Amino acid sequence: MRRAFARVGLPFALSVVTVASLAVARAAPPQPTSPSALVRRQSQSVLAVLNRAYHTHALRGPGFDHTVLALERIVLPYFDIPLTGDYVLGRYARSSTPAARAKFDHVFMVYLVNQLADALRDYHGGHVVVIPYRGRRTAHYALVRTHVYQPSGKEVAVNYSMVRTAEGWKLFDVSVEGVSYVMSYRQQFAPILASGGLPALVTQLEAKLRKEHAVPVVLPHAASGGGR
Repeated sequence: MRRAFARVGLPFALSVVTVASLAVARAAPPQPTSPSALVRRQSQSVLAVLNRAYHTHALRGPGFDHTVLALERIVLPYFDIPLTGDYVLGRYARSSTPAARAKFDHVFMVYLVNQLADALRDYHGGHVVVIPYRGRRTAHYALVRTHVYQPSGKEVAVNYSMVRTAEGWKLFDVSVEGVSYVMSYRQQFAPILASGGLPALVTQLEAKLRKEHAVPVVLPHAASGGGR
């Protein structure tokens, strides 16, 4: 998965923190009804935060664990965790027991947050242009298209797949230059699921987390808002 996004690490990092700021928006004034307006508003504030962190070297060094914990607090509440897991697991989502699925949701989100945090290490500046959403106002799903411009001038497409829930818009996939992180994980996990099922996948993810000294995070209690 890291290789899949290695060539676009900065845009992926920007997409992560833009999404992260959306979680904070629920405590702010009422959210815009358009998903693209919400992304645009929050991307401006999150870039200011990132620029300060970059100039104070807060994205690297011994204090980097604090970045991971910050992502835990603001990224996870905005993911539709069960829906994301459904897409990642495919047919295996339907055959898993509730206990096994709950264990996967937790381990996978810890894995995901640590990988997203690692992408932040590549941030060196940039800005985001959000394309206005033109879909139906009553749509259940929305695709928000953005362009991330790196300091070198390179333009990279970053798209957000979102679902309308009782709590507002939530995210279930991000694609960078056409590479979907959900589909990338699905392809990566498929051989493990085919040979050992969900317990084998959870065991391997836990082993990776221990090997990489991942920062533990706390999974929020969240029901699926979108469904499939």
